[in-house]
Amino acid sequence: MGKRSKEEADAVAPAEDGKKSVSGEGTSSKKEKKSKKKKEKKEKKEKKAAAVSEKETPGTPATTSTKPKKDKKNKKDKKKDKKDKKDKKDKKDKKQAEVSDGADTTTEKKEKKEKKSKKSKKQKKGVNEDDSEQPTKRAKPASSNGSNNGAAAKHTSKTKSGPSSGVQFDFYTEHKEVSALPSAQVSEARKKDRVEVKGFHSESVEEFKPIPKFHQSSMPDDVMKVCATFEKPSPIQKHTWSIVLRGRDVVGIAATGSGKTLAFGLPGLVHVAARGTPGRGRPFMLVISPTRELAMQTGKVLSDAGKGMNTPLNVQCIFGGAQRREQMDAMRKPVHVIVATPGRLLDLCEAGSIDLSAVTFNVLDEADRMLDMGFERDIKRIMAQMPTPRQTVMFSATWPQEVRRIAKDYLNRPVKVTVGSDDLAASKNVTQIVEVIDPKQKNGRLLDLLRKYHKSRKNKVLVFALYKKEAARLEQFLQYKGYNTKAIHGDLSQGDRNRVLQEFKSGEVPLMIATDVAARGLDVPDVEYVINYTFPLTIEEYVHRIGRTGRAGAKGTAHTLFTQHDKHHAGGLGNVLRAAGVTVPEALMKFGQHTKRKVHPIYGAHYRTTDDLVDAQPTRITFDDSDDE
Repeated sequence: MGKRSKEEADAVAPAEDGKKSVSGEGTSSKKEKKSKKKKEKKEKKEKKAAAVSEKETPGTPATTSTKPKKDKKNKKDKKKDKKDKKDKKDKKDKKQAEVSDGADTTTEKKEKKEKKSKKSKKQKKGVNEDDSEQPTKRAKPASSNGSNNGAAAKHTSKTKSGPSSGVQFDFYTEHKEVSALPSAQVSEARKKDRVEVKGFHSESVEEFKPIPKFHQSSMPDDVMKVCATFEKPSPIQKHTWSIVLRGRDVVGIAATGSGKTLAFGLPGLVHVAARGTPGRGRPFMLVISPTRELAMQTGKVLSDAGKGMNTPLNVQCIFGGAQRREQMDAMRKPVHVIVATPGRLLDLCEAGSIDLSAVTFNVLDEADRMLDMGFERDIKRIMAQMPTPRQTVMFSATWPQEVRRIAKDYLNRPVKVTVGSDDLAASKNVTQIVEVIDPKQKNGRLLDLLRKYHKSRKNKVLVFALYKKEAARLEQFLQYKGYNTKAIHGDLSQGDRNRVLQEFKSGEVPLMIATDVAARGLDVPDVEYVINYTFPLTIEEYVHRIGRTGRAGAKGTAHTLFTQHDKHHAGGLGNVLRAAGVTVPEALMKFGQHTKRKVHPIYGAHYRTTDDLVDAQPTRITFDDSDDE
């Protein structure tokens, strides 16, 4: 390409100069605008500062534009002062709040403690939520002769305090036929039944007349259905019902198989029915038994009686060896009556499944056996969880010092009913045979006795052994000899024990071998013979063993094999035989008839004994009022 001419160059040059001048003018105008904006901002700031200074110091002229930096510093200082003041106020408020919160927490703690103390006091007094609703009571039957025996009024004061004033203890209305009994006829009936009724501190017992017939008991017909198969009350029932139905505490001393379960059971069901509907796991009646078998037997009798009532009662049996979860599930329903052994009962109480604060009718069954088994501490723990006042009934086959102490501690003005004597005594319906032999001859002699007593192989015979291994050995020995027999002992599970016991009751297995597990609580009416293959460790257990026969008025025979290893029991066994009118064998007399006094486990033979701890009068000590000496 060629070069441009000078003319073209001159023409282009002014145009470029014009462009440059235009762009320069644009940049200068932008700068001016920015400077103006800055000035306007500064003026606004100065005006604001002047306005603030005028507000703070009215009447003073507006500040000049030369003081904006000082105003900014004053603002910052003022803001800091305000923040410091706010922080101080917040701290004070927090401290006051903490103090108030602490006071509130202390007051809340005090209120909680007061509530807990009130609850504990209510539980001790026996106040329960169910009673506050005033449950419907069973109407007291009208007196057939139009008058009540004034004794009921003496003991109604028991309902004035304790587990709500609405709890009723007196349910007895004396039948006109009973009221017509003269005192001479009452004393004759007691002599005939070998019964002694003793009041508290020589209290008169004329008001406690016997009830010879079931229709005279004043108990409702639905309760008495369970007695339909019996002809008349047993001696312990006949002389106890009129006392228990009045709401009095009772000590009953009677041999096994005398009908003690219905003696306390039927009045207890009347008491429970009057209290209405219980809470979950909160029974109105508690029966404490020493062994599983006795608890199961008592529970069955009470359950059958409770189901037959117009308003069925829920009776539950609690004992060790069974499924704990199933027993806890049963306590989630309203329970009227609980029959339990001490160990499992405390276990479920600690787990919260059972609440004893509503129990107003308590029974200690076979109290002597419970103390022998070491349950005294458990009994005290159980009794401490029940309200007062309550009605407590205690039955025992014997009346040792330990049982008297329990009666003195936990019974209120008890009336004592003794069938037979306070001493250890066997049933008159049992024929006792004691044979002294060499220990090596026991197996052969047992076979001879079974040929004699179990000839038909169908009648029920009970053989007692001392140890579990001995019972298992005898089972194998007799099965090898062709006998249909099974053993029950502590090594078996509870299910197996129940199964063997049921087979024996039904007659499927007519010959049963047992340890002392079955000495109490086994109620099979048609046991004809009891054989003591090995003598028990105590005389008390001997009496309870032979008491498995001759029950409910029937006759029975107890044959005992006695060896030289048992000679230290010769004196006690001789006393039992003489009390039953049985001549003591000469071979037994050779071992001597000396008996040792029962030794206390802690104090030995040198501890205090009294004739009757229940009637022991407290001694009162008085001091002189003068302070001269």
